[in-house]
Amino acid sequence: MNTPANDHLKTFLSQFDLESLGEGDLEAGINTLVSILCSAGNIAARDSGVVDSQHSVRDVSTNIVVSGSLSATLVEDQLLSPLSGLQENVNAHASSFEETRYQAITGQALFPDLVEEETEDNISQRNFTQLMRGNSTLSGFEQGMWSRVSKDAPPPSANSFLRNCFVFLRSSRTTQIRKLLPFSHLGQPFLGLTFHSSQQFTDWLPILKLVMEGEQLITPSPMLLKGQALITDPQTSFSQSLNKHRFYAAKYLWLLDGTQAMELPKAPSDAVVSSPPIKVNQLNALISEVFASRLCRIDDSTLRYPCDFTQAQHHWIRFLRSHEGQAPGVTSASKKLLGSLLFGIQALNAQRARSPLIKFDGVLELSKHLVRRAVSARLSAAASELSGKQQLLQARLVRQLNKGPSTERDLYRAAGIRSSICRELLDELQAKNLVEKSGSIWKLVSGQTAPSPQLEVVSPDHEDAAPAKSAI
Repeated sequence: MNTPANDHLKTFLSQFDLESLGEGDLEAGINTLVSILCSAGNIAARDSGVVDSQHSVRDVSTNIVVSGSLSATLVEDQLLSPLSGLQENVNAHASSFEETRYQAITGQALFPDLVEEETEDNISQRNFTQLMRGNSTLSGFEQGMWSRVSKDAPPPSANSFLRNCFVFLRSSRTTQIRKLLPFSHLGQPFLGLTFHSSQQFTDWLPILKLVMEGEQLITPSPMLLKGQALITDPQTSFSQSLNKHRFYAAKYLWLLDGTQAMELPKAPSDAVVSSPPIKVNQLNALISEVFASRLCRIDDSTLRYPCDFTQAQHHWIRFLRSHEGQAPGVTSASKKLLGSLLFGIQALNAQRARSPLIKFDGVLELSKHLVRRAVSARLSAAASELSGKQQLLQARLVRQLNKGPSTERDLYRAAGIRSSICRELLDELQAKNLVEKSGSIWKLVSGQTAPSPQLEVVSPDHEDAAPAKSAI
């Protein structure tokens, strides 16, 4: 069924090459696109954002979990790996620069066997040297130089790490990240992590809480450490973390693989979309440029884009609050999603001076689609947990009845079950012909064992509030 809202969504998505982004899978393509657009806001300097009609700068940072083998793999390949490459190149350039400076001061080399003379052919290394010496005075040229430095690796002799310029941190070890956090660029790290079990979320929770909530670091130059994290979850184990650590896990925007194949969207026949659609390499260029801007001088690193989305944001908050009863914390996790997507689109448009600009129509509907899927998954996780608990309690009753017939009062006392739910559990077992009652005595039906109940999951979709007039 086509509605104006669906048409807006299809028009928006048609501006991107989702087939390439998701390797033929629509939901995986959407998850990859959203991860990249939102990560632009996470990489940008702390005071970056979108400026609304009241001239307020909206924060565009978002913590994200990407679940499912396909989406997680694509986000790692198309976002986290390129980011790691940019960071490693900057670190290596800086290390080489530090080696050269040390040798100039002392006349000795830190690593005598590894030092090589700077050559005119090594343009990116000469750019880095000029940046460190303050020889670049024009911000436009400086951003271009940082862009070259972050894209090109230095000579192989640079083999140590810079300890002051970590924009992006990626490691499988908590101890390594703990050591690197104090050396985050301007105290604003962006973590890229991969979890294969719910236990890993438990192990990393102290670091994730520190980064999410912020902490004043006691260092020679005290600073506030506060950043964001993007977690890939190929085994979809995050659902268990939602049950074990509901308060903090609920603060993450949850993107999931689709449960069934979906047809790639086609824009309405009267829609005007950019042609050709945005491809993976253009989105990679977006991340590279925002990364380069972040490393510029403080007064040139902040990215702010005007966008009057106040009305759409108000509608967005009403939509989120309507789902709060089903998924507590969803408003906190997704409040900034709309602004984050708009920031990423505006940053992408800033690179398209000679190309058709990306239209915002449908961003609000895309945000709703993502939240509906996350709410549905959270309800499934809660139902699975409840089912498991019910099965355990029913198994207790069956074990007691295996010892012989019993009254309800004796059963809930012996099984350690609250009296208020014992009768409900017994009624469910009776409905499945597993137990029977004679007078006030309960007993097992001959040959029966504990059940494995399956609960139905209620869909979260329902009528939303009246749509906002804005087409965002």
